[in-house]
Amino acid sequence: MKIAVLLLSGLFLLPFSSKSETTVFPVINKSKVDSSINENEELIMRIAENHLLEDVYREIFGLQFASTVQWLNIIGQNVLTSFSNSDYFIMENNRSGGFEIYDDENNFLSVAPDLNRNYSLETNSGIWVKQSYNGFNKTYFATNSGEEYTMLSKFSLGTRNEIKCSNGYSVLVKGKLNGNYDISDNEGRKWKIIYNRSGIIKLYDGDRLVKTLVIQSQQSFTLQDGNGNSTNIRTRGRFNDIIITYPDGKQIFVENRYKKPVPPPKVETKTEAKPAG
Repeated sequence: MKIAVLLLSGLFLLPFSSKSETTVFPVINKSKVDSSINENEELIMRIAENHLLEDVYREIFGLQFASTVQWLNIIGQNVLTSFSNSDYFIMENNRSGGFEIYDDENNFLSVAPDLNRNYSLETNSGIWVKQSYNGFNKTYFATNSGEEYTMLSKFSLGTRNEIKCSNGYSVLVKGKLNGNYDISDNEGRKWKIIYNRSGIIKLYDGDRLVKTLVIQSQQSFTLQDGNGNSTNIRTRGRFNDIIITYPDGKQIFVENRYKKPVPPPKVETKTEAKPAG
């Protein structure tokens, strides 16, 4: 099993261990023997499926930090799903302002800022993703495998992020005010995420329904595939420990010591009334 989860996200497994593997998000993982999926198609699928889990990222990592973790996981080819095969993890803050997830065999995944407050993701197996920001509207990513990406962000009514790869491939992610997404690439692929008022979010590849995320509450999420298989992600107790239950009944448990970043309080300036006269 893996902790992909956490998030959320997980989609395509990276080779990690010679052990028998069970995906944390089995209903959103691409089969490793599916040779018809090329590198570019894998990227747009990872982007789409990770955005489907956006609310799960926010619940686990906090509103301020969720997008950073999400994009590091996307560029890192869903390393959250593959850095360990354990079924028990501990997640806690690190001193620099990020977090670390680890098991009892010293496998770990860490997300932490550098001296310039640019976040990186790394694992004990040598996988890493380095992020940097130009202070305006461009974010740069580099990986241990030598890949480089540039994300150009624009803000208007909703969000607009365009990811450009060093090989010329690009993906455009357009977020709407109602929570929906249009995701397309420069090779003609089109995905979309539809969010309805009842808390059900659907992911489409063209007109084909691929996945459905049902938000039962802030503590319970159910991810369904087209065959009716369901994976449940649930937080429990005052520390929001994470329990992931697979279609076959197997579970992983994350002991959650992580405290989500809290937005700075708003400071109101009061103007005292001047005495009359």
